[in-house]
Amino acid sequence: GEHEREQVAGAAEDGGDVVRRERAENARHARAHRRASERAMTEYQHLVSLVEQALTGSDRASSDQAPEGAAAVDKRADNCSLRNELKRFKQRSAQLEGHLRKTQFFDANTSVS
Repeated sequence: GEHEREQVAGAAEDGGDVVRRERAENARHARAHRRASERAMTEYQHLVSLVEQALTGSDRASSDQAPEGAAAVDKRADNCSLRNELKRFKQRSAQLEGHLRKTQFFDANTSVS
């Protein structure tokens, strides 16, 4: 009778509390994941910048020395190799950055509110 209806109503309220707590926990987890992704992205961009500076600085320093003869041929080959590595690095970093941005977009749109 009446007592059973009260128990059912109480159980429904408890179930609602559980669902709300789960949603709040999922939202908290999504925010924490998003912050961690943003930190990783910032650190990665900083690393890209440092590597680019090192590679372009190395390229400039080696071209300033301007050796002659066979050494010049070797130096040009080294410079070409550095430029190719820098190009590959930039391509890979752009691919990874695009992937991270898609992941962040996905996480932002799938968080439970």
